[in-house]
Amino acid sequence: MAKIRLDKYLADMQIGTRSAVKEYIRKGRVRVNEAVVKSPEQKIDTETDTVLYDDKPVGYHTYEYFMLNKPQGVVSATQDTKEKTVTELITEKNRKDLFPVGRLDKDTEGLLLITNDGALSHELLSPKKHVDKTYFAEVMGKIGQAEVIKFIVIDGLFLIFYLSMVRRMKAEMLWETSVACWLESGIRKVFARQKTTVRVLLLFAGHMAVCFVLAVGAFYYQSMIALVLLLLFSSGECYMILRKAVEQYQIRLGVEKIRDGALSGKIDIEQLHGEEKSLAEAINNIGEGLLHAVDDSTKNERMKADLITNVSHDIKTPLTSIINYVNLMKLEKIDNERVQGYIKILDEKSQRLKQLTADLVEASKISSGNVKLDMQVIDLVELVYQTSGEFNEKFEQKELTIVTKLPKTAVLIRADGRQLYRVIENLYNNVAKYALEKTRVYVDIAYVEEKVVFSIKNVSEHSLARENSNAGDLTERFIRGDSSRTTEGSGLGLSIAKSLTVLMGGVFDIKVDGDLFKASITFPQYVDENSSNPKMEEPASEDDYEIEELEPEERTEKE
Repeated sequence: MAKIRLDKYLADMQIGTRSAVKEYIRKGRVRVNEAVVKSPEQKIDTETDTVLYDDKPVGYHTYEYFMLNKPQGVVSATQDTKEKTVTELITEKNRKDLFPVGRLDKDTEGLLLITNDGALSHELLSPKKHVDKTYFAEVMGKIGQAEVIKFIVIDGLFLIFYLSMVRRMKAEMLWETSVACWLESGIRKVFARQKTTVRVLLLFAGHMAVCFVLAVGAFYYQSMIALVLLLLFSSGECYMILRKAVEQYQIRLGVEKIRDGALSGKIDIEQLHGEEKSLAEAINNIGEGLLHAVDDSTKNERMKADLITNVSHDIKTPLTSIINYVNLMKLEKIDNERVQGYIKILDEKSQRLKQLTADLVEASKISSGNVKLDMQVIDLVELVYQTSGEFNEKFEQKELTIVTKLPKTAVLIRADGRQLYRVIENLYNNVAKYALEKTRVYVDIAYVEEKVVFSIKNVSEHSLARENSNAGDLTERFIRGDSSRTTEGSGLGLSIAKSLTVLMGGVFDIKVDGDLFKASITFPQYVDENSSNPKMEEPASEDDYEIEELEPEERTEKE
């Protein structure tokens, strides 16, 4: 026989567990061939070597065989948490890996072979070996032909039913393929065709009928079974009502998550049943669809942004050359007035194309979230004054009268000064392009519910109500107030203004009433708790405002 480790040798002979045996060896309690061995890895020849534990010889038994007359009440197993096993009856065993060859039921008795010889067990139990076994049974009374036929029929039907149940359980379709499910589905379909009032009446009538029958049985006939059934029925109804309420609450939470933007969250349908489960599955599918749509939209926006950026970059190089050559041509002394007109047109169109390219790049950056904000405390009044002064020339060209209504004190907000200037600049540009000549433009700053609102109003040269069914459409890309597209606008100004305002935490709003156009931006008022600057309320009177109405000529004189 092949050599084995010393610790395995002793463990197989039930000296102790593997770890305990190792400890015994290290303490010098084990000798091999009269020599103390302290290494558990020592190889032992089971046939020639002599092993002593505490000076007692430990022989190695490769196989052990026991014939046991199994008594009643003992199970044919190696271990059991509740019952006594046949291996526990073998007190003189040397090996711990013994097992019964075959089995006898707990209530039976007879010969049983106990061994650790797996090959022998296979020879005795394998159907291919055809080892006959004889069993004896004692019965009370006599078994006739009718009893045998009855037994076969009943057992056959039970076996068919049992195998059918097993098959459906494995397919996880036990309830779906049952007669009860078929009846329940039919009743549910008939019930669903009824009006809500009829459903409630039917449920109430059914409930009262069942409770009445069970109550009569429990109290009139003094039936304990009826009382138990009544209690079970009432408890079941309470459970179903509570379960339905909990399931509907879970569905509502799932819908609220989707509403709040958590599209990846799903309703756990494992604990749901019936219509609630179907509804939850539909909601989960909707969430998945929306998530895929958002992902696709994000990818498309990123692709569009990359395309716009690349195309704009490719346009900038030749455009810069064109502008430079136009500037050089403007420096030349050209007497031909027609050529001078051509150069002027080239200059105007190249500058317009340059601005359009810049707007495209800006819109692309905003849509892709590549705009970095430097949020600071800004005086909105000062910024509006600065912007208004820079647009005097453009407003004078269209003879627009500017009416400003601005607070005399500083109005502080948190925003990116550069980007906020861009927003106000786009609003002023929009007025300069689309306002009706010789009309008033109203610019004011007000406090509304602890927020600062900047607004600008003008009369449009074109009917906005007719050409744009929805005022919000004006903030979409490439939408212009001039549908004929005869003005210099790109259709990106208001879109950029709205996007930048939202990025800075503000609200951008447009209202259209006929030819009247009003745009407003709203920001929370900044209040420094550590300074003497208190939170300002709505000014009580006109005296709290700086109100100016400047005609084009007056603005020139004031400057």
